[in-house]
Amino acid sequence: MELSIAEDVVHAAGVVTIRWEVNPEDPYHHLRHWDFLALHRAGTAPGEYQASLYMLGIECGEMTFCAPLVEGSYTITAVRDLALVLRNLEDGSKKQELQTQFDTKLRVCFSALGSVHFQAMPATPENPAPKGIALDLYNNPQTVN
Repeated sequence: MELSIAEDVVHAAGVVTIRWEVNPEDPYHHLRHWDFLALHRAGTAPGEYQASLYMLGIECGEMTFCAPLVEGSYTITAVRDLALVLRNLEDGSKKQELQTQFDTKLRVCFSALGSVHFQAMPATPENPAPKGIALDLYNNPQTVN
């Protein structure tokens, strides 16, 4: 799967627009309806996502995430749940082949189809956060009792 983003640096409370195009040679292409985009911290597994959007089986598309409020490196990964695909495959050679690729006792088994990375930066006077966003909680964390 080919993924791209409009900008690799975004400011807090801005947007991250991602585009994708699926690979028609994918052996499970007909079961892509459950594939989704996961926004997660760089270096963490896609299953630890902070936000997600289903791709709804669309072969070539674009979606927009709200940018994270917390500064740092992030990844958007196109994800397929192999356990879900396995449950929906008709009996046959593709199902048998997929059963050898992961522990079939797992309820979910996320497989990354592609990833893109970006940097979330704090809001600045030149790139302010929208009104009503409480960035001080993120830029200057405090313990609240």
